[in-house]
Amino acid sequence: MSKKKVILIMGLPGSGKTTLAKEIVKILNADWLNADNIRGKHKDWDFSKKGIIRQVKRMRVLATKSIKKYVVADFVCPIREQLEIFKPDFIIWMDTIQTSRFKSMNKIFKKPKSFNLRVTSKNKNFWIPEILNNMENENIIPHRIAKKINNKINSAIILCGGRGTRLGSIGKKIPKTLVKIHGKPIIWYIIKSLLNNSVNHFILPLGYKGNQIKKFIKSDNELKKQKIDFIETGTDTSISKRIFLVKNKIKSKFLTLLNGDAIFDFDLKEKLNLHTKKNKDITFFGCSAPLAYGVVGIKSGKIISFERELEFNYVKTYKKNNFSGHIFSGISIIKSDLIIKNFKYKFNFEREFYPKIIKRNNSNFTDIKGFWYSIDNEKDIKNINNRLSSLNYLKIKKIKEKLSN
Repeated sequence: MSKKKVILIMGLPGSGKTTLAKEIVKILNADWLNADNIRGKHKDWDFSKKGIIRQVKRMRVLATKSIKKYVVADFVCPIREQLEIFKPDFIIWMDTIQTSRFKSMNKIFKKPKSFNLRVTSKNKNFWIPEILNNMENENIIPHRIAKKINNKINSAIILCGGRGTRLGSIGKKIPKTLVKIHGKPIIWYIIKSLLNNSVNHFILPLGYKGNQIKKFIKSDNELKKQKIDFIETGTDTSISKRIFLVKNKIKSKFLTLLNGDAIFDFDLKEKLNLHTKKNKDITFFGCSAPLAYGVVGIKSGKIISFERELEFNYVKTYKKNNFSGHIFSGISIIKSDLIIKNFKYKFNFEREFYPKIIKRNNSNFTDIKGFWYSIDNEKDIKNINNRLSSLNYLKIKKIKEKLSN
């Protein structure tokens, strides 16, 4: 492994080559040969076959002269003759798009007949561990590098097996997580939001009409390319048993656990990093929710208002002094070992397991600074899909646009 290793990332313009190359360069402390940068330095923008061959020969010379142990090159590599000239030790083919914005390049691009790894989505958080594992297997990098980056796999369990009994006729046809909000199922919003926050491994304990969930994800061009474990856990199984049945699928030191019926948009990645740094047992995420009752506003002993549908995030009770109860969003980050090694399905998850963790005095609570909306019944669905009566309609519209990019 002392010999210098040259890694080629190839694919159509816009396939994600450069984004992936930047990450691998940082991990390997490699020299980086970006085709556009090199063409710019030589003021050579000739994309004829003669110009393409001249460019790859130039990149081969630069790779040979590099004094670093690793060289990462990213260029389109539209014709196969380039591979014979460049002679890479490891080829990553970015098969993430069918066509690029350049018609001329689409015409001449030939899919490689041989390659070491075919990348099928632009989710770098998922593919980086896969790439490094493959490079280790091909004796390109040592085990210590692959092992280090594999710690960056972040697993999430999305609880999506319940019946959704409060959804009326809708719940008789589909599971709650497939309810469409602005034309997209809730599960689409959840997975896409998690991907944007460095979560890259998804565990779905399937239950009521679980085949429909699996069918939808397999039909979505992007979601079907993600690392998703589907586990049948039974139609009327308790949450505790569902978690028990899937716990051995967890691959990260800390697990994100959440319900499959809420749409959210906040910086979960920052919270995950903070939780990891502090090595907490659990972080609970608080939220606000509309109060179903009328509220009399009192300030300094004087009545100042009467309001309905007031948003609140904590409650006080006269039965407990110096106590405030904060609203739980259903999202938590948990140290995985607490579930993998100690959890038994006989626990009532919220009434027994959470208190058991809290007694260890290593828990954390944080409010969601952003958007969170739980879809619990038919009224919630109508409100969030009604452009005339709901402020949340516009918020969801912006979230959908953000996640669609």
